[in-house]
Amino acid sequence: MSEDKHEIDVTLNESADPPVTFSKPDLVLKNKKTHKVIWKQADESEDFIFSSLTIDGETFNNPTDKKDPKSGTVLSDVNVGDKKITLKDKVGDEHLEFPYTVNVSAGGKVYSSQSATIRDTGGSARIRNEH
Repeated sequence: MSEDKHEIDVTLNESADPPVTFSKPDLVLKNKKTHKVIWKQADESEDFIFSSLTIDGETFNNPTDKKDPKSGTVLSDVNVGDKKITLKDKVGDEHLEFPYTVNVSAGGKVYSSQSATIRDTGGSARIRNEH
């Protein structure tokens, strides 16, 4: 089964409030399939390194090996690296919400985003042509 990729550009502006913003803060994942979510530095951003991802109340720090969130969730393969954060989300029938925040570091300081959400809305991956 192929994965759908969803890239979220992350921008650091030290003088803004909040200093860390996203191109797509709230992401809606549809269809029963595996989705890969990638947070990466936006081209117009001040330079930074990803320091952590907190998703559904669990924090993943950089550096970290790939690991999975709490057992029983549809999330897997969380990987926080200097230049990007990735995770997989296997969308099923349930409607689920995963609040998240991202922290980045630059010049010895840590900057945070506001809370955003990944929403799994389920549904069929098939296109139905009804007459």
